[in-house]
Amino acid sequence: MLKFPFFNHEQLNPTQKRFLLSALAWFIAWQVLDFLLPLDVWLTDLVVSLSRGGIKLFLGKSTLCFRMHTPFEGYMLTDKEATFNIAHSCNGKAILFLFTAFLWSIPGHSVTKKLTFTMAGFVLIVLANAIRIVGLFQVLRKTPVWFDFLHHGLFQWAMYGIMLFLWLTFLGKIRLFGRASS
Repeated sequence: MLKFPFFNHEQLNPTQKRFLLSALAWFIAWQVLDFLLPLDVWLTDLVVSLSRGGIKLFLGKSTLCFRMHTPFEGYMLTDKEATFNIAHSCNGKAILFLFTAFLWSIPGHSVTKKLTFTMAGFVLIVLANAIRIVGLFQVLRKTPVWFDFLHHGLFQWAMYGIMLFLWLTFLGKIRLFGRASS
């Protein structure tokens, strides 16, 4: 058996071991699913469509959209003031994978509750990502000096904060509308 100097598997109880094995199984399942049905194109198309709609609705700007094939896959959005690239790595797939793998690895919750939270989490994470892109587009247009800090820092942490909020809501640690999630 592999030994890691920082990790002693004998210190884990059976529930913790089952959780870790389940999380690993979900991670592998996501990788296989992503290989068989490449989700990047579909998810990027969805996020780009929602983002363009948000730019039109909230900023009143129309954008031209071009599919990019090299040097990266994704889209280029442009208006008269800015050009903005949305790569497949910007579509939120990694956060969706992590969210669902953790959610489905938690023992003791009904399949119905897990399905409900999976769908609600998917919708909230995709919408939050589209809003993030609208915000980044506006920052690039008005104050481009802040773009890198917001793109690689604050907005990325906000997405992980949303994921943590969803997990804690699922676990009943956060009450919505005065009620625990059930």
